[in-house]
Amino acid sequence: MNKTVGYSSALVVIVGLTVFFFVRNLDARRQLPNTKDSAQLYICEQCGHVLNLTPRQLDELIEQTNRMNLEMPSSEGLAVRKMMILACPACKQRAVVSAARCPRCQNPFALMTSDGVRHEVCKDCEKLEAAGTGNSPGTPSANP
Repeated sequence: MNKTVGYSSALVVIVGLTVFFFVRNLDARRQLPNTKDSAQLYICEQCGHVLNLTPRQLDELIEQTNRMNLEMPSSEGLAVRKMMILACPACKQRAVVSAARCPRCQNPFALMTSDGVRHEVCKDCEKLEAAGTGNSPGTPSANP
């Protein structure tokens, strides 16, 4: 009889804590900023889709991606979770990474690609820099 009461009490506590944390999580999501001023830039490495996500929208995308991660092989899932590579709403690939506007040409680019390489400017400006022109795309070359 004592064991039954103990198990029942433990079950009630577990269910109560589960409900508490579920409700608290919902409340936390409602408190995340959802304004244009709070949005940050993200880009899909596969299709080039650019996203301007508020913290609340980012939280929702993370939740969707986590559901997708549960369905993938464990080794691939671990690699994706390390860098927070998110699922693209356009192409459905896990290829969305943090982005910024290129300081030279203002095109969006991935700050760090999924292979772990950091970038300071977009690929077009990197190519021009490597070629030695140093000009932004569309800017006339100083050397004709």
